[in-house]
Amino acid sequence: MSTSTDFMIGAVASDFDVQLLKQAKDTALFAAKRQDTWHFVYWNSGDGKNFIGQVHAPRYMAAFGMDSCLRGGPMDQPGAVRLHRVWHDLHFGQNADEGFGLIYRESWFPCSDEWREQFIEDVELLRRARQAVIKEDGVYTLRDASTFHGHPVSSTSWQLIEAMAFERQIRGVLDARDFALYSAFCTLRDFPPATAKPETARDFIEAQNQCIDIDLVPEDIIEVTRRMQSDVFSAPIWGPGIQVPVDHAEDILHAALKSLTDSQQAQITLLSGMYNTWAMVVMATVLGYMSFERYAEIMAEGSPPDSVDEQELRTHLTYIELLGTLSAN
Repeated sequence: MSTSTDFMIGAVASDFDVQLLKQAKDTALFAAKRQDTWHFVYWNSGDGKNFIGQVHAPRYMAAFGMDSCLRGGPMDQPGAVRLHRVWHDLHFGQNADEGFGLIYRESWFPCSDEWREQFIEDVELLRRARQAVIKEDGVYTLRDASTFHGHPVSSTSWQLIEAMAFERQIRGVLDARDFALYSAFCTLRDFPPATAKPETARDFIEAQNQCIDIDLVPEDIIEVTRRMQSDVFSAPIWGPGIQVPVDHAEDILHAALKSLTDSQQAQITLLSGMYNTWAMVVMATVLGYMSFERYAEIMAEGSPPDSVDEQELRTHLTYIELLGTLSAN
Protein backbone atom coordinates (compact mmCIF):
# COMPACT_ATOMS: atom_id res chain seq x y z
CA MET A 1 0.00 0.00 0.00
CA SER A 2 1.12 3.58 -0.63
CA THR A 3 1.96 5.90 2.24
CA SER A 4 -1.25 7.90 1.69
CA THR A 5 -3.33 4.70 1.68
CA ASP A 6 -1.62 3.51 4.86
CA PHE A 7 -2.42 6.83 6.47
CA MET A 8 -6.11 6.74 5.49
CA ILE A 9 -6.54 3.13 6.62
CA GLY A 10 -5.14 4.04 10.01
CA ALA A 11 -7.09 7.30 10.23
CA VAL A 12 -10.45 5.73 9.43
CA ALA A 13 -9.89 2.89 11.89
CA SER A 14 -8.89 5.32 14.64
CA ASP A 15 -11.45 8.09 14.00
CA PHE A 16 -14.45 5.75 13.76
CA ASP A 17 -13.20 3.17 16.27
CA VAL A 18 -13.51 0.32 13.75
CA GLN A 19 -11.25 -2.46 12.54
CA LEU A 20 -10.18 -3.18 8.98
CA LEU A 21 -12.27 -6.03 7.60
CA LYS A 22 -10.71 -6.09 4.12
CA GLN A 23 -8.72 -3.75 1.90
CA ALA A 24 -8.21 -4.01 -1.85
CA LYS A 25 -6.20 -1.34 -3.68
CA ASP A 26 -8.01 1.97 -3.14
CA THR A 27 -11.06 0.53 -1.38
CA ALA A 28 -11.52 -0.77 2.16
CA LEU A 29 -14.31 -1.94 4.45
CA PHE A 30 -14.12 -1.59 8.22
CA ALA A 31 -16.43 -2.95 10.92
CA ALA A 32 -17.12 -2.94 14.64
CA LYS A 33 -19.79 -4.61 16.75
CA ARG A 34 -21.73 -2.11 18.87
CA GLN A 35 -24.44 -2.86 21.41
CA ASP A 36 -27.31 -3.24 18.92
CA THR A 37 -25.68 -2.58 15.55
CA TRP A 38 -22.77 -3.47 13.34
CA HIS A 39 -21.02 -0.28 12.32
CA PHE A 40 -19.53 -0.62 8.83
CA VAL A 41 -17.36 2.11 7.33
CA TYR A 42 -16.44 2.14 3.65
CA TRP A 43 -13.46 4.07 2.26
CA ASN A 44 -12.65 4.62 -1.39
CA SER A 45 -10.19 6.91 -3.21
CA GLY A 46 -10.66 5.60 -6.73
CA ASP A 47 -11.34 9.02 -8.27
CA GLY A 48 -8.51 10.68 -6.39
CA LYS A 49 -10.81 11.92 -3.65
CA ASN A 50 -11.43 10.22 -0.34
CA PHE A 51 -15.02 9.01 0.00
CA ILE A 52 -16.33 7.65 3.28
CA GLY A 53 -19.69 5.94 3.69
CA GLN A 54 -21.30 4.42 6.75
CA VAL A 55 -23.84 1.69 7.43
CA HIS A 56 -25.27 1.13 10.89
CA ALA A 57 -26.76 -2.31 10.34
CA PRO A 58 -28.97 -3.80 13.07
CA ARG A 59 -27.26 -6.78 14.65
CA TYR A 60 -30.57 -8.59 14.31
CA MET A 61 -30.55 -8.15 10.53
CA ALA A 62 -26.92 -9.27 10.34
CA ALA A 63 -27.71 -12.33 12.45
CA PHE A 64 -30.75 -13.10 10.30
CA GLY A 65 -28.67 -12.78 7.13
CA MET A 66 -25.86 -14.91 8.52
CA ASP A 67 -28.35 -17.54 9.60
CA SER A 68 -29.62 -17.64 6.02
CA CYS A 69 -26.05 -18.07 4.81
CA LEU A 70 -25.49 -21.01 7.12
CA ARG A 71 -28.75 -22.65 6.08
CA GLY A 72 -27.99 -22.18 2.40
CA GLY A 73 -25.74 -25.21 2.13
CA PRO A 74 -22.52 -25.61 0.15
CA MET A 75 -21.83 -23.77 -3.11
CA ASP A 76 -20.56 -26.12 -5.80
CA GLN A 77 -21.07 -24.09 -9.00
CA PRO A 78 -17.87 -22.21 -9.98
CA GLY A 79 -18.27 -18.42 -9.90
CA ALA A 80 -21.70 -18.54 -8.27
CA VAL A 81 -22.52 -16.08 -5.46
CA ARG A 82 -25.46 -16.42 -3.08
CA LEU A 83 -26.45 -13.07 -1.55
CA HIS A 84 -28.24 -12.38 1.74
CA ARG A 85 -29.22 -8.75 2.34
CA VAL A 86 -28.17 -7.29 5.65
CA TRP A 87 -29.09 -3.59 5.51
CA HIS A 88 -29.36 -1.05 2.71
CA ASP A 89 -26.74 -1.91 0.06
CA LEU A 90 -24.79 -4.25 2.33
CA HIS A 91 -25.05 -8.00 1.73
CA PHE A 92 -23.47 -11.15 3.04
CA GLY A 93 -22.30 -13.33 0.19
CA GLN A 94 -21.34 -16.95 -0.20
CA ASN A 95 -18.95 -17.31 -3.12
CA ALA A 96 -18.23 -20.75 -4.58
CA ASP A 97 -14.62 -19.77 -5.23
CA GLU A 98 -13.73 -17.45 -2.34
CA GLY A 99 -16.09 -18.49 0.45
CA PHE A 100 -17.85 -16.02 2.73
CA GLY A 101 -17.66 -12.26 2.31
CA LEU A 102 -19.53 -8.97 2.18
CA ILE A 103 -20.69 -6.96 -0.81
CA TYR A 104 -21.05 -3.21 -0.55
CA ARG A 105 -21.27 -0.69 -3.40
CA GLU A 106 -20.66 -3.55 -5.82
CA SER A 107 -17.30 -4.36 -4.21
CA TRP A 108 -16.56 -7.85 -2.90
CA PHE A 109 -14.80 -8.11 0.47
CA PRO A 110 -13.86 -11.70 1.36
CA CYS A 111 -13.85 -12.24 5.13
CA SER A 112 -11.37 -14.01 7.33
CA ASP A 113 -12.51 -16.89 9.50
CA GLU A 114 -12.22 -14.60 12.53
CA TRP A 115 -14.74 -12.11 11.12
CA ARG A 116 -17.05 -14.89 10.01
CA GLU A 117 -17.04 -16.34 13.53
CA GLN A 118 -18.04 -12.96 14.98
CA PHE A 119 -21.11 -12.89 12.74
CA ILE A 120 -21.91 -16.50 13.63
CA GLU A 121 -21.83 -15.66 17.35
CA ASP A 122 -24.94 -13.55 16.88
CA VAL A 123 -26.68 -16.37 15.01
CA GLU A 124 -26.46 -18.46 18.17
CA LEU A 125 -28.03 -15.59 20.13
CA LEU A 126 -30.78 -15.28 17.53
CA ARG A 127 -31.64 -18.96 17.70
CA ARG A 128 -31.94 -18.75 21.49
CA ALA A 129 -34.06 -15.61 21.21
CA ARG A 130 -36.50 -17.35 18.88
CA GLN A 131 -37.46 -19.73 21.67
CA ALA A 132 -39.11 -16.81 23.53
CA VAL A 133 -41.53 -16.02 20.68
CA ILE A 134 -44.92 -17.70 20.80
CA LYS A 135 -47.65 -17.74 18.15
CA GLU A 136 -51.38 -17.86 18.79
CA ASP A 137 -54.16 -17.14 16.28
CA GLY A 138 -51.74 -15.51 13.86
CA VAL A 139 -50.28 -13.14 16.49
CA TYR A 140 -46.68 -13.38 17.69
CA THR A 141 -45.90 -12.48 21.30
CA LEU A 142 -42.66 -12.13 23.22
CA ARG A 143 -42.92 -14.24 26.33
CA ASP A 144 -42.52 -12.47 29.71
CA ALA A 145 -42.45 -8.99 28.19
CA SER A 146 -44.70 -5.94 28.17
CA THR A 147 -44.47 -2.39 26.87
CA PHE A 148 -43.71 0.59 29.10
CA HIS A 149 -47.46 1.04 29.68
CA GLY A 150 -48.07 -2.66 30.25
CA HIS A 151 -49.34 -3.82 26.85
CA PRO A 152 -48.24 -7.19 25.45
CA VAL A 153 -45.23 -7.12 23.14
CA SER A 154 -47.14 -8.66 20.26
CA SER A 155 -47.69 -8.20 16.54
CA THR A 156 -48.75 -10.03 13.41
CA SER A 157 -45.16 -9.49 12.23
CA TRP A 158 -43.05 -12.39 13.48
CA GLN A 159 -39.81 -10.62 12.53
CA LEU A 160 -40.66 -7.55 14.60
CA ILE A 161 -41.22 -9.66 17.71
CA GLU A 162 -38.20 -11.85 16.95
CA ALA A 163 -36.03 -8.73 16.65
CA MET A 164 -37.11 -7.54 20.10
CA ALA A 165 -36.48 -11.01 21.50
CA PHE A 166 -32.98 -10.70 20.04
CA GLU A 167 -32.59 -7.23 21.58
CA ARG A 168 -33.45 -8.69 24.98
CA GLN A 169 -31.03 -11.54 24.39
CA ILE A 170 -28.08 -9.22 23.75
CA ARG A 171 -29.02 -6.55 26.30
CA GLY A 172 -30.35 -8.77 29.05
CA VAL A 173 -33.34 -6.48 29.55
CA LEU A 174 -35.78 -4.39 27.52
CA ASP A 175 -35.67 -0.74 28.62
CA ALA A 176 -37.95 1.81 26.94
CA ARG A 177 -35.82 4.63 28.37
CA ASP A 178 -32.72 3.40 26.50
CA PHE A 179 -33.74 4.02 22.90
CA ALA A 180 -33.63 1.05 20.56
CA LEU A 181 -36.22 -1.02 18.65
CA TYR A 182 -38.23 -1.92 21.77
CA SER A 183 -38.45 1.73 22.76
CA ALA A 184 -39.65 2.63 19.26
CA PHE A 185 -42.21 -0.19 19.51
CA CYS A 186 -43.50 1.27 22.80
CA THR A 187 -44.23 4.50 20.93
CA LEU A 188 -46.28 2.44 18.47
CA ARG A 189 -48.21 0.50 21.14
CA ASP A 190 -48.46 2.93 24.05
CA PHE A 191 -49.18 6.29 22.44
CA PRO A 192 -51.96 7.52 20.14
CA PRO A 193 -51.11 7.85 16.44
CA ALA A 194 -50.12 11.16 14.90
CA THR A 195 -53.66 11.69 13.62
CA ALA A 196 -55.35 11.27 17.01
CA LYS A 197 -55.00 14.98 17.80
CA PRO A 198 -56.54 17.28 15.15
CA GLU A 199 -54.02 20.01 15.98
CA THR A 200 -51.05 17.81 15.01
CA ALA A 201 -51.33 18.64 11.30
CA ARG A 202 -51.64 22.35 12.06
CA ASP A 203 -48.58 22.23 14.33
CA PHE A 204 -46.59 20.55 11.55
CA ILE A 205 -47.63 23.16 8.99
CA GLU A 206 -47.06 26.19 11.20
CA ALA A 207 -43.63 24.97 12.27
CA GLN A 208 -42.71 24.32 8.64
CA ASN A 209 -43.90 27.74 7.48
CA GLN A 210 -42.03 29.51 10.27
CA CYS A 211 -38.73 27.63 10.15
CA ILE A 212 -38.08 26.66 6.53
CA ASP A 213 -36.76 29.05 3.88
CA ILE A 214 -37.84 27.44 0.62
CA ASP A 215 -35.00 29.16 -1.26
CA LEU A 216 -32.42 27.29 0.84
CA VAL A 217 -33.89 23.79 0.44
CA PRO A 218 -31.75 21.49 -1.78
CA GLU A 219 -33.22 20.60 -5.16
CA ASP A 220 -33.34 16.86 -4.46
CA ILE A 221 -35.56 17.48 -1.43
CA ILE A 222 -37.84 19.76 -3.44
CA GLU A 223 -38.21 16.97 -6.02
CA VAL A 224 -38.91 14.08 -3.63
CA THR A 225 -41.44 16.09 -1.61
CA ARG A 226 -43.12 17.17 -4.86
CA ARG A 227 -43.49 13.53 -5.95
CA MET A 228 -44.67 12.47 -2.50
CA GLN A 229 -47.35 15.16 -2.39
CA SER A 230 -48.48 14.28 -5.92
CA ASP A 231 -48.96 10.64 -4.93
CA VAL A 232 -50.25 10.95 -1.36
CA PHE A 233 -51.91 14.36 -0.94
CA SER A 234 -55.17 15.47 -2.53
CA ALA A 235 -53.32 18.66 -3.54
CA PRO A 236 -49.79 20.01 -2.93
CA ILE A 237 -49.37 22.22 0.13
CA TRP A 238 -45.65 23.01 0.11
CA GLY A 239 -43.02 23.85 -2.48
CA PRO A 240 -41.77 26.70 -4.70
CA GLY A 241 -44.66 28.91 -5.77
CA ILE A 242 -47.22 26.98 -3.69
CA GLN A 243 -49.32 29.05 -1.30
CA VAL A 244 -52.17 27.35 0.53
CA PRO A 245 -54.15 28.79 3.46
CA VAL A 246 -53.20 27.09 6.72
CA ASP A 247 -56.71 25.75 7.38
CA HIS A 248 -56.89 24.10 3.95
CA ALA A 249 -53.33 22.76 4.20
CA GLU A 250 -54.19 21.33 7.62
CA ASP A 251 -57.14 19.38 6.19
CA ILE A 252 -55.01 18.01 3.33
CA LEU A 253 -52.14 16.96 5.61
CA HIS A 254 -54.48 15.44 8.21
CA ALA A 255 -56.15 13.30 5.53
CA ALA A 256 -52.74 12.17 4.25
CA LEU A 257 -51.59 11.24 7.75
CA LYS A 258 -54.77 9.22 8.33
CA SER A 259 -53.97 7.12 5.26
CA LEU A 260 -50.74 5.85 6.83
CA THR A 261 -50.30 2.64 8.78
CA ASP A 262 -49.91 2.72 12.56
CA SER A 263 -46.19 1.93 12.27
CA GLN A 264 -45.68 4.74 9.75
CA GLN A 265 -47.45 7.16 12.06
CA ALA A 266 -45.25 6.01 14.94
CA GLN A 267 -42.18 6.65 12.79
CA ILE A 268 -43.45 10.15 12.03
CA THR A 269 -44.02 10.77 15.75
CA LEU A 270 -40.48 9.64 16.53
CA LEU A 271 -38.76 11.56 13.74
CA SER A 272 -40.65 14.81 14.30
CA GLY A 273 -40.40 14.55 18.08
CA MET A 274 -36.73 13.61 18.31
CA TYR A 275 -35.34 15.78 15.53
CA ASN A 276 -37.89 18.58 15.01
CA THR A 277 -37.80 18.11 11.25
CA TRP A 278 -40.38 19.64 8.95
CA ALA A 279 -43.33 17.49 7.96
CA MET A 280 -42.62 17.10 4.25
CA VAL A 281 -39.17 15.59 4.81
CA VAL A 282 -40.41 13.32 7.60
CA MET A 283 -43.23 11.95 5.47
CA ALA A 284 -41.03 11.57 2.38
CA THR A 285 -38.57 9.53 4.46
CA VAL A 286 -41.15 7.30 6.13
CA LEU A 287 -42.92 6.62 2.83
CA GLY A 288 -39.69 5.76 1.01
CA TYR A 289 -39.47 8.74 -1.33
CA MET A 290 -36.25 9.72 0.40
CA SER A 291 -33.82 7.33 2.07
CA PHE A 292 -33.06 7.33 5.78
CA GLU A 293 -29.44 7.79 4.72
CA ARG A 294 -30.32 11.11 3.03
CA TYR A 295 -32.33 12.09 6.10
CA ALA A 296 -29.27 11.38 8.25
CA GLU A 297 -27.14 13.56 5.97
CA ILE A 298 -29.59 16.45 6.35
CA MET A 299 -29.77 16.16 10.12
CA ALA A 300 -26.02 15.69 10.55
CA GLU A 301 -25.01 18.57 8.29
CA GLY A 302 -22.14 20.45 9.88
CA SER A 303 -21.17 17.61 12.23
CA PRO A 304 -17.95 15.62 11.76
CA PRO A 305 -18.95 12.15 10.44
CA ASP A 306 -17.06 10.45 13.26
CA SER A 307 -18.56 12.65 16.00
CA VAL A 308 -20.51 11.16 18.90
CA ASP A 309 -23.59 13.18 17.93
CA GLU A 310 -23.66 11.88 14.35
CA GLN A 311 -23.06 8.30 15.41
CA GLU A 312 -25.93 8.49 17.90
CA LEU A 313 -28.18 10.08 15.27
CA ARG A 314 -27.46 7.36 12.72
CA THR A 315 -27.90 4.59 15.28
CA HIS A 316 -31.27 5.94 16.44
CA LEU A 317 -32.44 6.36 12.85
CA THR A 318 -31.59 2.69 12.28
CA TYR A 319 -34.03 1.68 15.03
CA ILE A 320 -36.80 3.90 13.62
CA GLU A 321 -36.26 2.56 10.12
CA LEU A 322 -36.17 -1.01 11.44
CA LEU A 323 -39.55 -0.52 13.12
CA GLY A 324 -41.11 0.31 9.77
CA THR A 325 -39.26 -2.38 7.85
CA LEU A 326 -40.21 -5.22 10.19
CA SER A 327 -43.77 -4.01 10.82
CA ALA A 328 -44.42 -4.33 7.09
CA ASN A 329 -43.27 -7.99 7.05
